[in-house]
Amino acid sequence: MRHPTLTALLLLLCGCVDPPPTGDDDDASLDDDDATDDDDASGGAVQEGPAVSCASPTSGFDRFEEEAAARGLDPVLDYVDDLRPCFEILGSVVSSDLDGDGDLDLLFHDRRGFPQLYANDGSGHFDSVAVGHDVLQRFGRAVLSFSAVDLDGDGLPEVVAAGQDLVLSATNLGGLQFADWEVLWDDPVYPNSCINSMSWGDLDGDGDLDLLLTAIDPVPDADWRVSFATEESVPIVGTPERLLFRDEGGWSEPTLLHQGPDGDDGLSILSFFSDRDDDGDLDLYISSDRAIPGNPPSAFLRNDGGPDRPGLVNDSAAIGADNRVSGMGLGSNDLNGDGWMDYCMTDVASHLQCMLSDGQGGYLQGGLALGLSIEWAETPDPNQGGFPPPWSGWGLEMLDLDNDGRLDAAAVAGGAPGIEMQDAIWQGQEGGTFSERSAQTGFNDPASHFGLVADDFDGDGYRDLVTSGWIGEVRFWSNPCGAEAWVEIELIGPPGNPEGLGARVEVVAGDLRDVQEVHGLRSLSQSSSRVHVGLGGREAVDSLRVRWADGAVSEGADLGVRRQLTVTHPAAR
Repeated sequence: MRHPTLTALLLLLCGCVDPPPTGDDDDASLDDDDATDDDDASGGAVQEGPAVSCASPTSGFDRFEEEAAARGLDPVLDYVDDLRPCFEILGSVVSSDLDGDGDLDLLFHDRRGFPQLYANDGSGHFDSVAVGHDVLQRFGRAVLSFSAVDLDGDGLPEVVAAGQDLVLSATNLGGLQFADWEVLWDDPVYPNSCINSMSWGDLDGDGDLDLLLTAIDPVPDADWRVSFATEESVPIVGTPERLLFRDEGGWSEPTLLHQGPDGDDGLSILSFFSDRDDDGDLDLYISSDRAIPGNPPSAFLRNDGGPDRPGLVNDSAAIGADNRVSGMGLGSNDLNGDGWMDYCMTDVASHLQCMLSDGQGGYLQGGLALGLSIEWAETPDPNQGGFPPPWSGWGLEMLDLDNDGRLDAAAVAGGAPGIEMQDAIWQGQEGGTFSERSAQTGFNDPASHFGLVADDFDGDGYRDLVTSGWIGEVRFWSNPCGAEAWVEIELIGPPGNPEGLGARVEVVAGDLRDVQEVHGLRSLSQSSSRVHVGLGGREAVDSLRVRWADGAVSEGADLGVRRQLTVTHPAAR
């Protein structure tokens, strides 16, 4: 287990029982004596890439250097606050291998159309690539959210954009060329809603991706206008989320999901698919937003359906997941080592909100107990009569940044235009707790940021951090390589889900056990679908197990470190 001390504490507090078995528990003995190809009974395979060395190792957690200008990153972030039909929370950033060359490229929000594209030359230096493809002029609606996802199974992610009851896809043609926008879904009839985020997952287990459109506010008529800088009335409740299933014939008509326990419409920016009960199918979490009386709480919908269409049951109150959390960023892992997934979210609060499994299908709140709080210099808010606003976190990443075998965390924060709010970073400690290190590392940038990605852009095995806001400059926090061991895990999923979104990945190396799920867009941020595990001084991966979203399992054993491991779904071989 990763954190046995924390596990013992939680078991003592909640009287937990042993978790149920998680299915196949063999010892990955189906090894074919070739260290580069470990086959399992379902036909999957694990391929080992070449080892990566570090010529000048850096030690310690105070290791980050801001290098955006030197890396060629100069996107134009020029938000102007005026009256518009929807609140536009710009600052989204997406990391993805858009040209299939093995390194990761970057996309930054552009409300007018195709996001600003920066191509990685393989060394972690970026060049701007003009694409065009206007949305605002062509459709009369701004882009509120976007993601990168491979929809046609060719290994090249499409760019999907969403706006005011509008979802578009630009097919990836290769060579960083994209076809003009194709409409995936459009509902121009009022009232409609502001789609500020989206989530991808194989909810019905049929091998292809389904789409949840997360709505934040309704637009009652063509004359509706709001602004951060005005005191326009804001609705208490919003609109239902829209769930679109993908079948061989295309996309279904939206299924409406009401967030409240009594069928109430909600407000949400963050949603994600996750197998919360470890039963082999994906469940669905929809966070609340503006968590005030009158708005429904967050909902964690249990998937009880079959392969045709899942039956989603909102049992959030029974499991302690009906929190009034303005969720805007997500980090997940098995934090307490009990075999169940735990979830941490940013909030309008001075600490992360963490739902820690109690081992019986319920959750305990644990953000403060884990040390995931922040001390920040409060800046008066001119829109609130000089009273300082609370810290408002957005993008969140939880992963091992220094590869010492302990999880770390980083989050960005932002407020209304003109408000300064510092970013935060935490270093993982023995026993599973965290210590804030924002000021010591210089990561406490006061400019408002909303997007955050963590990825290895220069291929040295240490993940860099990229932050983005709606004005000003992006930040590229370079993370130099060190002596510690690590693995990056690339998934090749079935044709309808090529990046393996929704897969659960378990790595065991000595006394370390790391469990992660593969997510796509999380609110305004999307890191790559690769899974990163820091190993410290452990020099081998004893076992690697991937349970795909459709239930297939792939396993490998006795694998090398400081390299990429590629796991292929049985249907993709």
